[in-house]
Amino acid sequence: LFIASMSAMKETKPTKSNDNDESLSLSSRNFGHFSESSYACNSTEKEFTRIVTLSSEAVDDASLISVTCNAEVYCVSYMGEKAVVKVLKNQETKISENRLLNEHKLTCGVSHHGIRRAIARALFKEKQALLLEWFDGTTLKRLGKLRIRSFLQISREIVSALVALHDNGVVNKNINTENILVDFDTTAIKIIGNSMCSRFYEKNCSLGNPNYLQGNLHFISPEQTGNIDQIVDFRSDFYSLGIVIYYMLTGDLPYTSDSPSELMHMHMFQDIPRLNRVDSSIPMPICDMVAKLM
Repeated sequence: LFIASMSAMKETKPTKSNDNDESLSLSSRNFGHFSESSYACNSTEKEFTRIVTLSSEAVDDASLISVTCNAEVYCVSYMGEKAVVKVLKNQETKISENRLLNEHKLTCGVSHHGIRRAIARALFKEKQALLLEWFDGTTLKRLGKLRIRSFLQISREIVSALVALHDNGVVNKNINTENILVDFDTTAIKIIGNSMCSRFYEKNCSLGNPNYLQGNLHFISPEQTGNIDQIVDFRSDFYSLGIVIYYMLTGDLPYTSDSPSELMHMHMFQDIPRLNRVDSSIPMPICDMVAKLM
């Protein structure tokens, strides 16, 4: 049932281009189950603009969890419980502030245990930040290759969370192994790093921008590169999910290169190796599912 549902969700996936193809027509795309009325959020604009000032004790006791190219992430104590504070590195631009507000707004209406909830905007060491719920888990990247049973349990949770986003009209655009936390004991997951999320409307769709790439290049969909004439929609997330699943089953990425342009070319023109050729123990229905996603 899980494999069947995965296959059905990307019934009209974007196809790989080849070097001789002319640009593809947008009118041939099936937009799936989105509508303008599908996005709902009960929070008010006032709640989005409210800023929580963390106590000096919370700031002093904060411990750095991770550092990315865009943000520093800390563990803090908030109202007697653990919480996460994400501080964007570049505080000078409006883009940084918008990313905080974007993650807060676009995840607020998604009531699902697999999506990390934003609690409030915050001030941390006089810098604008986002206060998020705590989840005690390990990234998929650290877990590496999984056994089939563990893979099925965890990937089912990932799909459930991703569909919850899509059902609320939100496209993530940054699904990768570092943005999925897993509690391996319970197989519970949490999708994090939601600042690149955007709403999707059939009447207001967009193409990728080659001058402003969003997401991890190892997981980016062909349409996100901006080099093919296809819209970025929920199928972009499922393409990225296909690469995540490939990693979960093999411990490796299908495309690797130190050159960003070469990576983008691989996503656009090169088919991934069939999973059963990489590992003959992987069941054929799962191999077919991954091939369909990508």
